Amino acid sequence: MKTYAFHTIHTTIAGDLHTPVETYLKVRDLFPESVLLESSDYHGSEDNRSFICRDPIASVSISHGMATYVLPDGTREEKPLDSQFTAEDVLRGFIGRLDVTGDYARYCGLYGYTAYDAVRHFEPVDIPDCREAKNDAPDMLYTLFRYVIVFRDYRSEMTLVGFIGLDGTLNQAITIRTFVSRNHELWFQAGGGIVAASQEENELQEINNKLGALRNAILMAEQMSSGEKTL
Repeated sequence: MKTYAFHTIHTTIAGDLHTPVETYLKVRDLFPESVLLESSDYHGSEDNRSFICRDPIASVSISHGMATYVLPDGTREEKPLDSQFTAEDVLRGFIGRLDVTGDYARYCGLYGYTAYDAVRHFEPVDIPDCREAKNDAPDMLYTLFRYVIVFRDYRSEMTLVGFIGLDGTLNQAITIRTFVSRNHELWFQAGGGIVAASQEENELQEINNKLGALRNAILMAEQMSSGEKTL
């Protein structure tokens, strides 16, 4: 059985000027297959988190008694459920094919849902199998996403977590500010997310502000290397 290995990269930034819903609406306009999930621990606000996920790369679903795997290399596998291949086996088998390592790897799990009708796969109850188009959602659907934005409301911070394949591949579509060291030269760039409600002047100013932070980092590094001190 083939397994798929990924290693995480991450960055944490202040999140006091952003809300999960506001950020999701911007991400959704650019990446339609994005989701917003919110969790809360009623015993302590410090455990409240919100998750924005985008760029699905694999999924597992159960619908009409059929389990479907869509794997990171695009392979699609289907197998009917029976007494020897249960819903638990479906999920364990899928998770067993994924090997995620690195900081914050715990956030790069499966996001999705288990519908009420899925109880038929765990308890001996008789629930009709509905095939009407308007109600034909899978009983269970869980997805592995390439990027996850984690809001920790108590700390007012956002952590962006993404995957690098162990073959070195990296999708940089979500990159906002970047330094790249190449042949003893330092390249830097900044970008932004443009949506229908964006104003050109404001977006340009925001990008220039991002570039300004990178320029300041370069100046600080030069001063430190030359022994200069700044307050």
